[in-house]
Amino acid sequence: MTSHPQLQGLLLAGGSSRRFGRDKLTEPIAGRPLLFRPLSLLVQTCEHVYLSVAPERKVSIEALLTKHQISVSDILEDPVMDCGPLAGIREGFKAVETRATESKSAIPNETRMSKAPLLVVAGDLPALSQTTIEALINAYKTYSEGKNAADSPSVIAARSEEEERVQPLCAIWMPSAFPLIVARLEAGERSVFGVLDRLDVRTVDVPSSELININRPSDLDLLSQM
Repeated sequence: MTSHPQLQGLLLAGGSSRRFGRDKLTEPIAGRPLLFRPLSLLVQTCEHVYLSVAPERKVSIEALLTKHQISVSDILEDPVMDCGPLAGIREGFKAVETRATESKSAIPNETRMSKAPLLVVAGDLPALSQTTIEALINAYKTYSEGKNAADSPSVIAARSEEEERVQPLCAIWMPSAFPLIVARLEAGERSVFGVLDRLDVRTVDVPSSELININRPSDLDLLSQM
């Protein structure tokens, strides 16, 4: 898969796995932790990849990455408990801006990363394929490089073909979404869909089978049927 320098990857791995009964993201799938499936797509696709995790999970995630020889740009701790994926996306944008600031200090003319969008993927989407990731990227290129680039959406999200359900945690989030994310979190809003309702969102239809969330141990059976 080709690396796309303009995109920064963010894997959301901060959930509590209450319904699963144990840490679902470290559940072995074909000998590797479940979260490594979507993570590997981001590592192959993006110049920089960040992991958003709960503070108590950081040490175990670092150990897993070391064991399996996978490197990421940074592991971001959720600053507030139980704020959901919206807080993780906010921290992802803040990390991109921090890296951009450091880059500008070293290279005064470097401005690319301060405008970088985030390719956001939930850690519990192990059925995602390269084809789906590339479909999102192609849509992003169409909007960002076309004649009407100024009218680009704030979010380009995958949508299941059969159920017509939008998955905001398999999506490209533009920097234009960041102010609203911050404002809604400060107002006590935790719903990603609540934010989506206030943004210009475009969708890319993908097979529903690729957007299966692993929430319970029984959901693993769905993977074996694919």
